[in-house]
Amino acid sequence: MLKKRSRPRKNSRNQENKMTLSRFSKIVYEHKVTTVTNGQARKYKSYTGELIKFFGDIELEDIELADAYQFVNYLKYEKRQYEGVKQRENWNKIGLKSSSVNDYIVTLSSAINLMYDLEYLNEDNFKNVFSKVKKLKEDKAKPRQVPADDLKQFLKVLDTQYYTDLRMKTVVYALLESYCRVNELCNLKIDDIDFQTGLITFNKTKNSNFRVVPVSKKVLSMLKFLIKENEIFNTEYIFTTVRGSKISENSLRRSMREVSKRAGLTRYITPHQIRHAGAVESIRNGIDIRSLQKMLGHSKIETTTIYLNIHDESLIEAQSKYSPLSILENKSNLPSTTKARRRRL
Repeated sequence: MLKKRSRPRKNSRNQENKMTLSRFSKIVYEHKVTTVTNGQARKYKSYTGELIKFFGDIELEDIELADAYQFVNYLKYEKRQYEGVKQRENWNKIGLKSSSVNDYIVTLSSAINLMYDLEYLNEDNFKNVFSKVKKLKEDKAKPRQVPADDLKQFLKVLDTQYYTDLRMKTVVYALLESYCRVNELCNLKIDDIDFQTGLITFNKTKNSNFRVVPVSKKVLSMLKFLIKENEIFNTEYIFTTVRGSKISENSLRRSMREVSKRAGLTRYITPHQIRHAGAVESIRNGIDIRSLQKMLGHSKIETTTIYLNIHDESLIEAQSKYSPLSILENKSNLPSTTKARRRRL
């Protein structure tokens, strides 16, 4: 069991000038909640809160590089997965994936850089220890796809006479064609859609940069119909609850689980799986990787190229069509059966 390091607090500074971890967490969250999505802001609050849990409410500058590495080891080998998540309270797996640990490193480094920007800390006097922590090597996982038959069965059980099912059908079509993330969809407003050009602008994105994506007339028509259904609520949001308030990400996920149960699916469909399905289908249909990168909102092309390696059917078809064994099967280069037999006699 790793020991949690805590150093004696220095008493030379005034109490109000001390940057304790709790104060650090509060400042970061209050800033992020106004500049990024709610999900991203909560992540900063959760990650800085994990520092407090591990070290206690010490001062930020008391964490040295060795302490930061000890925190990383705790995340990798001792932290219980989904801790504090009610739906996963019986989940007993210990240790986070390398990708999750790396997300902690990047997020905490970003949080400290924010303190420089807001002039709470001086970069000359306080070094960002998490910026010096080396990331763990990650195993690139294959994104989980939703089988086409499952998605069709999911849509089949929807009865659009009911508002919740009408909303769900529109959600699936919008996710599939716009490749958006669930938080981007939930924050979509009527003014974000240009019905003349067929362009949707996602403003609440993961990296806080707006993204413009074209969609078909079919999806535009479905969005128009849903907007008309919501007119009685006088709301600016497109996807709402039955009472007219903006639907939350968790509510949308719960609704998808419920529909998945109705459809008799062994695995629940999630919004992110539909996003993956849209990307894979676009590759099957011949989209170029740069265009897909822009529409998915990936900052790095390497992230998008993962989808080039998960379309198994295309790989099988390509191998069959372009197999290098064809050079061995060129009849003009092979001896006739008769000649070959004579040589064996």
